[in-house]
Amino acid sequence: MHPRIIHLYEANFNLFTKILWGRKLVWHAEKCEALGNESRPNKSCLDIITRKMLTFNICRMTRQDLVTFDNDATSCFDHQIPLFFLMVDQKFGMLNAICDIFTEALHDMKYYIQNGMKLSEEFYCHIQEFPIFGSGKGNGASAPIWLFTSVFLIKVLQKLHQGMIFRSPDGKITNE
Repeated sequence: MHPRIIHLYEANFNLFTKILWGRKLVWHAEKCEALGNESRPNKSCLDIITRKMLTFNICRMTRQDLVTFDNDATSCFDHQIPLFFLMVDQKFGMLNAICDIFTEALHDMKYYIQNGMKLSEEFYCHIQEFPIFGSGKGNGASAPIWLFTSVFLIKVLQKLHQGMIFRSPDGKITNE
């Protein structure tokens, strides 16, 4: 079992990331409708649940086959590649200078290990042989960064792939 990494950022830096990613960039993207219909205006979490339940009920009543995939994005904040997610954020309107500051901070960060109340004296950091990825759990920008990255990846997937086709082993039954 891997230890859970939770970044404890300096308060001003974390506030900086929350304001720039969590407020400015998300609001800008919603205003431009860049996030598609999964954005927040006039929506609630119940809308998604209702749509899912309607889909299940329609498939049950019409006896249609249905496959769903629910991904809770476990550890998504720790596995993102910073240069990729910052390019995506720039596509959605983040300023290049802000991304440079964020990249430099992630690159120069020192990681200490805290076990209970004791903090290690030694640290590890990002080096070419052992790169550290992700924006970090505990960072105010992590959730918006994952929002923009996932929206971008879903849009690319929708352009490249038209869906799935399921066939029975004998090829007589096909569902798209």
